[in-house]
Amino acid sequence: MILSDFVLEEVLENADLPILLIFDDVDRVFDYDYRDDFFSLIRAWHNERAIEEQWEKLNLVLAYSTEAFLFIQDLNQSPFNVGISIELGDLSRSKVEEMNRKHNSIARSSGEIDSLINLLGGHPYLLRRAFYTMATRSISVPKFCRVAGDDDGPFAEHLSRYLRQLEAWPDLRHAMQDVIRKHKCTNNEIFYRLRKSGLILGHSPDAVQARCQLYAQFFKTRL
Repeated sequence: MILSDFVLEEVLENADLPILLIFDDVDRVFDYDYRDDFFSLIRAWHNERAIEEQWEKLNLVLAYSTEAFLFIQDLNQSPFNVGISIELGDLSRSKVEEMNRKHNSIARSSGEIDSLINLLGGHPYLLRRAFYTMATRSISVPKFCRVAGDDDGPFAEHLSRYLRQLEAWPDLRHAMQDVIRKHKCTNNEIFYRLRKSGLILGHSPDAVQARCQLYAQFFKTRL
């Protein structure tokens, strides 16, 4: 591999200290046909660290807001199920209030904070995107909540990425329909994939729900 040879010969062999290579927003690659090849390469670099002394210098960090379990076909070639995973959990109400203050208190009442939490839950990415969008576009909380799930709304790219994958896999699509309409998932493996992807919540396939109202409303009308 030309790129692997370059990293080894031009970077690692000339490095006296460990190298930290950070890939930010790698979930953007999920939309492209070459995603499996790209992530297989990253996984191969990780594997080389265990057998080649020079590769031990390379440390990899992947940052992403959308889980890969719907997008990587061969999990054995995925870099997302090796190494150390650090998950950012749902934000508490106090954290949402703090985020609001840092965006000039664009949510003007506890009721508007409630509206955002009811729509987005404590999802860190969705809430951060919501506050950023409202602050930069001067959109009120009520208006934002009305347009959040539109096809040209603030989450259009995020939602359409999920929708394309669900439409491409009939078993996942049918399972998501069951979650939204029946709060059940009849297949344990699919339940696990949907939960790891961040689309659903629940401790068992018999009691599940969409991760947030935004997802429930969007996919109910499109699946």
